[in-house]
Amino acid sequence: LLIEYEILIVAAGIQINWGGIKGLKESIGTNGVCSNYSYKYVDSTWREIEKFKGGNAVFTHPNTPIKCG
Repeated sequence: LLIEYEILIVAAGIQINWGGIKGLKESIGTNGVCSNYSYKYVDSTWREIEKFKGGNAVFTHPNTPIKCG
């Protein structure tokens, strides 16, 4: 299956499983792929923001005290 896209957003659900999507674990922290839900990866979000040259960025911010609330 080949899917063409200009922008791809993957929202995989509330259970963190970096290995659940092929290539995700290797991609975090590069090419705009970020996550704030792990201490190991959170610094990459800021690095990716600093490299951002404009356009649209997508962030989520749940209105509850915890992300899955």
